[in-house]
Amino acid sequence: MFVSLFSQESGLVLHLKRIENKKGSEIDEGQAIIEDCSLQNKVFTGDALHCQKKQSA
Repeated sequence: MFVSLFSQESGLVLHLKRIENKKGSEIDEGQAIIEDCSLQNKVFTGDALHCQKKQSA
Protein backbone atom coordinates (compact mmCIF):
# COMPACT_ATOMS: atom_id res chain seq x y z
CA MET A 1 0.00 0.00 0.00
CA PHE A 2 1.17 3.55 -0.70
CA VAL A 3 0.30 6.95 0.72
CA SER A 4 1.13 9.95 -1.42
CA LEU A 5 1.00 13.73 -1.38
CA PHE A 6 -0.04 15.03 -4.80
CA SER A 7 0.00 18.64 -5.98
CA GLN A 8 -3.04 19.49 -8.06
CA GLU A 9 -1.33 22.67 -9.26
CA SER A 10 1.86 21.08 -10.60
CA GLY A 11 0.47 17.61 -11.33
CA LEU A 12 3.37 16.04 -9.44
CA VAL A 13 3.60 13.57 -6.58
CA LEU A 14 5.46 15.50 -3.87
CA HIS A 15 5.88 12.64 -1.42
CA LEU A 16 5.34 8.88 -1.67
CA LYS A 17 5.53 6.40 1.21
CA ARG A 18 5.13 2.64 1.01
CA ILE A 19 3.36 1.11 3.99
CA GLU A 20 3.74 -2.45 5.13
CA ASN A 21 0.41 -3.53 6.64
CA LYS A 22 1.98 -4.76 9.87
CA LYS A 23 4.47 -1.92 10.34
CA GLY A 24 2.28 1.16 10.20
CA SER A 25 -1.10 2.55 9.42
CA GLU A 26 -2.32 4.72 6.58
CA ILE A 27 -3.63 7.29 9.06
CA ASP A 28 -0.29 7.63 10.86
CA GLU A 29 1.69 7.84 7.63
CA GLY A 30 -0.70 10.40 6.14
CA GLN A 31 -0.30 12.60 9.21
CA ALA A 32 3.49 12.22 9.11
CA ILE A 33 3.66 13.20 5.43
CA ILE A 34 1.65 16.37 6.05
CA GLU A 35 3.78 17.31 9.06
CA ASP A 36 7.08 16.54 7.26
CA CYS A 37 6.22 18.73 4.28
CA SER A 38 5.60 21.80 6.47
CA LEU A 39 2.94 23.13 4.12
CA GLN A 40 0.84 25.88 5.63
CA ASN A 41 -2.39 27.45 4.38
CA LYS A 42 -3.03 24.56 1.99
CA VAL A 43 -6.09 22.37 1.47
CA PHE A 44 -5.60 18.63 1.88
CA THR A 45 -8.10 16.08 0.63
CA GLY A 46 -8.33 12.42 1.54
CA ASP A 47 -10.80 9.60 1.70
CA ALA A 48 -13.07 8.94 4.68
CA LEU A 49 -10.27 7.17 6.54
CA HIS A 50 -8.52 10.52 6.98
CA CYS A 51 -11.50 12.29 8.58
CA GLN A 52 -9.99 12.22 12.06
CA LYS A 53 -10.27 15.05 14.60
CA LYS A 54 -6.48 15.38 14.82
CA GLN A 55 -6.14 15.86 11.05
CA SER A 56 -8.90 18.41 10.70
CA ALA A 57 -7.68 20.68 13.49
